[in-house]
Formats: sequence, C-alpha cells, structure tokens
Amino acid sequence: MIVPEVDFSKTIIICGPTGSGKSDLAKILAQELNGTIINADSMQVYEGLRILTDRPTQSDESMVPHKLYGFVDPADSFSVALWKVHAIREIKKVLSNGRVPILVGGTGLYITALLKGLAPVPEIPHKIRNDVQKLFENIGREEFCRRLNALDPIGFSEIQQKDTYRLLRLYEVVEYSGRTLKEWQGDQGSFSHDSLFDHAHKFVLAPDREVLYDKINRRVEMMVDSGVVEEVELFLARNLQNDVAVMKALGLREFKDYISEKYDLEHTVSRIQLATRRYSKRQMTWFRHQIPSAKRLEGFGSVLSKLVENIICDANQVDPIQSKD
Repeated sequence: MIVPEVDFSKTIIICGPTGSGKSDLAKILAQELNGTIINADSMQVYEGLRILTDRPTQSDESMVPHKLYGFVDPADSFSVALWKVHAIREIKKVLSNGRVPILVGGTGLYITALLKGLAPVPEIPHKIRNDVQKLFENIGREEFCRRLNALDPIGFSEIQQKDTYRLLRLYEVVEYSGRTLKEWQGDQGSFSHDSLFDHAHKFVLAPDREVLYDKINRRVEMMVDSGVVEEVELFLARNLQNDVAVMKALGLREFKDYISEKYDLEHTVSRIQLATRRYSKRQMTWFRHQIPSAKRLEGFGSVLSKLVENIICDANQVDPIQSKD
C-alpha cells in the first residue's frame, strides 16, 4: 500500500519551562482544531509517576487523544533517538487521519532533535561502557570526577556531580572517540537535518519569571495534596536500579529522602521547589538560544489559546477564529 504524503507544516510545537501552561494550551488547541497531543517530555514517556511528572490526567486524556505518554517501562532504556522515531511515526499517523499533531513538552533535547536532527555521536561498545562503569566503582566518585574534569572540563561543569548517568556518559564518549560529547553535539555540519519541520508552527511560552516561580511553588504543594508521596512509595517498591533514566525525575530523590526520614516534609517541599525553579530557568535559556525561529509568547498557555489559534490561521491563510465569549 502506498502511504500518502503528509504536510508536516501543519504540526504545532509548543515548548517552554515547566509550569508555563503548555499542556493547558495544547488541550484547548486540540479541542478547537481537531488535534492530537503528542508528548515531548522525557519523563512523561515513562509509566508510573503521573503526579510527580505532571502527566495529563485520565480526564484530560479522555477529552482529546494523547500519544507517547506513559508507554515506556521505567526499567527499560529509552533515548532521544528512540523518541524521535516514535514521534515522527505518530505525527504521520495523525496527519494521515486528517487531524492536527500538537507536540508539547519541556525537554529541549527532544525538540531540537526533531527540528535540527541528531549529532552522529558514535555508538559506544559495551566493553567500553562496562570498563567505564568498573572504573567508577573502583576509584570512587571524587576521583572519577577529577579525571573527567581533566578530559572534558566544559561538559563536567554543566552537570551535577551526583548525576552518575551523565558522568559515565561524558567519560565513555571521550574515552572511546577522543572527542567530548559537546564537540559532537556542536558539529552542526553533521546533524541529520531533514527539514521536515522547518515550516511547522513553533511556539515558546515565556511567562513572567516571578509569577512562574510562584506557580511552581504552589504546584509542588498541590502534588503533595494529590498523593505524590504515596505514588513515589509505590514506585520505589519496584526496586529499580539507581542509574535508570526515570530515577532522575525532578523531586524523586527528594521524596525518597523524605520517605526514608532523612528530611521532614516542609524541607522536602522547599528543596523540590528550589530545584524546579532552577530547572525552569535552564529551560528558558535553552529555548531562547536553541529555537530562535519559534514565536515567543509572553504569558501562560491557558490565556494564549486565541492568540495562538489566530497566528496559525493567519499563517494558513484562513479566517481568524473569533472568540466565543
């Protein structure tokens, strides 16, 4: 059967910092424009932790179609390259069915992988990975960090020393290839850019920072009220390895400390609020520099729907959508 050509320019891409209302905007647009929401958040792909990762509720999912949410087993490895394969497949299906794909998420690497392609970082042989893992275990974190800093000072400065996964990743890349991960990713001429989404509708939400921080603080408190501690307890009972990707979900380590009675709840909430605010700041910087072609919208997603709809309609040369108020 011949698969019909699809027009990727109809794709809507919504990104921005955590707490900016991306999902609210996507849901409204999906209802108005016959859309299907496709996830571009690296933690929301995993099954479990719906509250902690702020995945759409079951009620939200019943209102409009949602794809690529909670479909990966937390014990399985999952990469940006795999996500891109799934995302393009879903976008094609949505377009072929006459619907509008609405990609939404805050993982900058996912968005840039879709728009710019992936740098051809070589596949690291299992032997190299095992050797680096054994080195880490034998010499300890402090000495490993010292050696990594000598090999890749820029990459080392951009990660937390507690992030074992990224420490090992940086080390194995330079150990095997002789180039740092940053050098591979900065090799723009080698990106597998296919221009599929050059003309897609791209938006970056950029609400006022202080208002965003206040919303983040309140959202963490609402998570506690919604049962996130119980959710994390059930999740930790799976006894997953500490180096699997999902264990880096914002707030998981802090709630784990609370459950083990290392900190009280008030201190735990405060730690997560601070970590989330810092993460949102990094996201804002990323999107500002990495996706300059996106239209920057100052405000929260829930109040921007009509503006976005009219921008899309104007680009598609159809009559603007009038407010129903």
